[in-house]
Amino acid sequence: ADATFYLECTVVKQVINLLVEAGRLPASAKFKFQLVKPTESDRYCFTAAEVRAMLGHCDRTPHLTWLGLVILALAHTGLRIGELAAVRWSDLDDGLRTIRVADERSSRRKKQAGTARRVKGKRSRAVPV
Repeated sequence: ADATFYLECTVVKQVINLLVEAGRLPASAKFKFQLVKPTESDRYCFTAAEVRAMLGHCDRTPHLTWLGLVILALAHTGLRIGELAAVRWSDLDDGLRTIRVADERSSRRKKQAGTARRVKGKRSRAVPV
């Protein structure tokens, strides 16, 4: 896929340039080609009818009730599944209108405690419910 090709070429470019800067490769080996990031995505988004069907299936299957709640939360917030799994009570506002998605990689205290959360975009954000 185009996005995979772009990602892998970017990693190779970064490694080569890092090795040049570290003096492990000659300057002539520096990656000079411009990579064009794909503008379209082939990610699939479920329709409202598909979400209702999944929720209905989970409601009719007692041991899948928990999964229905996860699907419902993901569908209404747009959170990534890892972000939803990391939500703490302190991330919810008083009116339960927003969820704070926290990136705590710069917190020394939380890093040392092993509880620092990281998000893909590297920045905390508030997600409306």
